[in-house]
This record gives sequence, C-alpha cells and structure tokens, in this order.
Amino acid sequence: MNGVAVSEDGEVQIKEDSMEISIIQSQPAFPILPNDVFAKGRLSGQYHEHLSNFSEEPTNTYGTDGTIVTGVHYKFENLKAGATITFTITDELKERLKLTASEIRVTKVE
Repeated sequence: MNGVAVSEDGEVQIKEDSMEISIIQSQPAFPILPNDVFAKGRLSGQYHEHLSNFSEEPTNTYGTDGTIVTGVHYKFENLKAGATITFTITDELKERLKLTASEIRVTKVE
C-alpha cells in the first residue's frame, strides 16, 4: 500500500489522501534459472484473482506490463481520516507474503 509492505497481521495505516494497492512481480532482466524452475516461483493464474472482496470500489484499476515488472494496481482517492478499506487475499498469496491474515485492512490516519 503506497509502497509500504503489509504487516504480518494484515493491518496497514497510511497518512495520504489516496492509496494504491499493487500486486507486482519483478524478475531479473537476465534470468539465470531454467524457465521451468523460474515458472514455479510465479503466482498461479492472473494477478487480479489474488485480491477480492474490496469493501469499496477502486477509483481506478489498471495493469502494468514491463520488461522486468508486471502488476495490477487498485487506486483509491479522496480518503478521509478514519476511512478503512478491506479486501481478501488468496491463501497462496497469504503464504507467499508470510501473513497470518487473509483479510487486509488499510486505515487512513491523520
């Protein structure tokens, strides 16, 4: 969220009036692993399938696809103090991020 990693318990606090939730994968420009081994480290399916049940509709949703970084981004704007946005992540993503919670809670603080 806004470049800040999610804590183990799924709680995040931000001070900005806008928030961007990004799920990205980066890879080296020149892979050193064989393709079949490298593919085992990827998330299954499509990125957007790993985030669901947003408590609010994002202001903007977009994808990025570059040479070494690919991702999906969800932007929320005009957040007021105390606003909380929650969403659910898949068990696969939860495990990869080493989180204990499947529900992520982002709260805007003053």
